[in-house]
Amino acid sequence: VCCVPNTHVEAPQTSCDKALSTNITFQELEEMYSGETFQINEDLMVEGYVISSDRAGNFFNEVYLQDKAQDPTQGLHLEVELSQAYLLYPLGSKVLVKLKGLFLGMSGGTLKVGSSFTSFGNVSVGRLPALKVQDHLIATCDEMGLVPTQTTIGQLGQVGVNTLIQLHDMEF
Repeated sequence: VCCVPNTHVEAPQTSCDKALSTNITFQELEEMYSGETFQINEDLMVEGYVISSDRAGNFFNEVYLQDKAQDPTQGLHLEVELSQAYLLYPLGSKVLVKLKGLFLGMSGGTLKVGSSFTSFGNVSVGRLPALKVQDHLIATCDEMGLVPTQTTIGQLGQVGVNTLIQLHDMEF
């Protein structure tokens, strides 16, 4: 057993990619959806900002992204088989999503991407296996200061679904 006092320990290097670029927006991605879940076969990449964290257990096997760090208009839901996703994709981090091979669908008015599953002959978007998550969800090393959209309960219909908001005049 050995002990060395006052030893400086370097922080681990983060793994992120700065060389990739996007070629589709959230809006263009939504316009691709025609009412039925389908697999994306083109080399498409969209960027988003992580607005969810499973650190406190509020989210389970899912990551929510919005299109901009401030004044977002749209959100995207990714179902993933990955617990403690906040360690790889912290709140406010900018990520790129490689869409080729993923399935695009809609559930409850929410745009979703992920793997697929079939239920009663219908194809739906499901959880992306843990070993595939880092192939499709790429950290960029850019952490943005997220600015929640200020709103009230009466104005909820005017803000984008799956975007970060702050409600005023609320008491729980």
